[in-house]
Amino acid sequence: MLRVIDLDFKNILKNIDIEVRDNEIVSIIAANNVGKTLLCNILNTTVSTTSNIYLNNYDINENKHNYLRRISFIPESFFFINDLVYQEIKMPLYNLNLNVKEINEKYEEVIKFLDINYLSNKTIKELSVYEKFLVFLAKALITKPKLIIIDDVFKLIDKEDYKKVFILLEKIKKDCSI
Repeated sequence: MLRVIDLDFKNILKNIDIEVRDNEIVSIIAANNVGKTLLCNILNTTVSTTSNIYLNNYDINENKHNYLRRISFIPESFFFINDLVYQEIKMPLYNLNLNVKEINEKYEEVIKFLDINYLSNKTIKELSVYEKFLVFLAKALITKPKLIIIDDVFKLIDKEDYKKVFILLEKIKKDCSI
């Protein structure tokens, strides 16, 4: 469960309380330029705050490293470090001291779950915006986080792909205990 208690940030976000239970999908809908991305950046610790934020009773201000191992973040603009899809998806695992076999097993599991094996040997440049989202989603899921923060993905993808995103999020909610 994620809990945010009385979040205040530089008169942009004031008196914000949020509670997100396990296996719950929450959308924050508001006008442009009111702080939604700022809230995402606070929750993924890109922006620091002294406010009380807890994930499964871990205070992010006391143990940031432990918190960061339990979340994944999909930004509103996609950026990639690797040229090949399979390299990009595996990247979050390299800092976890896993051996090659474990990395490959987790990779196979996530591409099977998302049904994206067809993307594996493609370059990032070959992908549609929706397929780039799928790569970021695979990167988010591969570490088995307790929370995935997605910042305004609908700004980038085509309207005909909206339903696919919702179907995937429901599948994740049902099967992944996030």
